[in-house]
Amino acid sequence: MTCDNDIMHYKTFGWLCTSTIGDLTKNENDIYVRCKDKPWMTNDTITEFDAETNKTTIKSRNVNYQSFIYGIKKVNERIVIDFVTPTQVKAGFEPVSVELKVKTSKGAEDGKANCYYGFTPGEEIRFFTTGGTTHFQTFDSMLAGNYNLFITCEDASGEIARTQSGLEIFIDDDAPIVVRTYKQNNKLIVLTDEEAECYYDLNRCNFDLTNGTSMTTGFSTKHDTEYIAGRIYHIKCADVFENSNPSCAIIVRME
Repeated sequence: MTCDNDIMHYKTFGWLCTSTIGDLTKNENDIYVRCKDKPWMTNDTITEFDAETNKTTIKSRNVNYQSFIYGIKKVNERIVIDFVTPTQVKAGFEPVSVELKVKTSKGAEDGKANCYYGFTPGEEIRFFTTGGTTHFQTFDSMLAGNYNLFITCEDASGEIARTQSGLEIFIDDDAPIVVRTYKQNNKLIVLTDEEAECYYDLNRCNFDLTNGTSMTTGFSTKHDTEYIAGRIYHIKCADVFENSNPSCAIIVRME
């Protein structure tokens, strides 16, 4: 092993030592490293005699008695970015909160890696949660639009995987639309173009949803109520973002 010893070669953490290690045949290899200081001493111990003081001094090199273990593992497969989610986000208002998720696999440690993201190539920032196989970054102030995300992940061996993913954010400020109504098994069935909660009033359209009669269990695109001939159903709906019909979504007259 060759070490830099000149004072001009000093680095932040000391002097650099390098060596080429061959004949590594196993999948995992442990290299044991020990060092001695005072490289200018050709022998481990020297004796110096001071004629003025008539004293003999023995100087020795300090040695690591405990080895530093450097592990080398054979990598059979390169690190892989399995997926990036989401690619599309629907929200009811701006700004939008988005949680970016990246999954990695294979590589030096079965998918463990440090991942970085950026909206411009070469300007990546480390994920807030990374170092494992699943990586997360939350954006709290995104606006509607289309974005390109550049993802870089690096495993313990220094292998790098890169990918690019699109992200579309759009704001839903439209009320649900009734796309079909029909009778089935003595039920009035109402279908909407998105998941919603629908209500009806028998007399008017300008009713408050909290005072209407529910046609939905939770949010759904299918809504129903009892079919009674002669009734007039004034139906209004609201989606998960609380976009509701200002008047009736539809008026159904039962024959």
